[in-house]
Amino acid sequence: MTYNFAAQREAWAKPPIGGRSVASGALKGWSDEAIRMWTHQTWPRQYGQPSNFDGGYLKHLGIETTLDKTVMDFGCGFGFDSLGYARGGCKVVLADIRLDNLATARRVLMAHDFMPLESRLVTDQHPFFDDPPEVLDVFHCSGVLHHIPYASDILRRASEVLAPDGEIRLMLYTDHLFRTMTKQEPGGIDDDVSQHPAFERYVRGCDAVGYYADWYTPEKLLKRCAGLFDLAEWHYLRPDRGNAVAILRRA
Repeated sequence: MTYNFAAQREAWAKPPIGGRSVASGALKGWSDEAIRMWTHQTWPRQYGQPSNFDGGYLKHLGIETTLDKTVMDFGCGFGFDSLGYARGGCKVVLADIRLDNLATARRVLMAHDFMPLESRLVTDQHPFFDDPPEVLDVFHCSGVLHHIPYASDILRRASEVLAPDGEIRLMLYTDHLFRTMTKQEPGGIDDDVSQHPAFERYVRGCDAVGYYADWYTPEKLLKRCAGLFDLAEWHYLRPDRGNAVAILRRA
């Protein structure tokens, strides 16, 4: 299994929403009322157990409690996290590797009477996305960084558009998830995960689509930060500790 950005982009034509893969264009032609009803029905599945164990996902990422900030939702998918931020008065910049995901996320927000600040198409070449129209208070990246083999470059790019007192909010796969999926030790923090004998089993155990998945510990994340950020918070989200929220602030 070899990472290929074009193939990865094609694979994410069906991002996981509420535990199901939904085609990017599935909402095309829907009325605002139909989108609101679908969102209302899907929200409990998206933010239910086990990924939001005891409310930890929404709480630790601050999705429903962040007020009046400028947020980039990097890897926004269908924009559910974006909608949570928008409900708190945040100005949201949508960012994704697929134009149809950006269009769908924009449609979801607009159906709920919110307008995204702007949208950014993400590529695999520096600078990865155009500068947002405003300096960011929050670079939100949930369930995405562990799918990027050049994660350090993305964190460095985030540092270029983040306010001095801003923060990066991440939801990550952990080393515990690797053990659960493969029944093997994940290796060291400097090892190339794609060279692990159980790499493909791990990727497929985590996601039905995609070609790359890494795992993180606090030490490995700080290694990726290359001195740009300190780890302010680390919270496991489930009893099996397979997912964690990390909050990064400037070093």
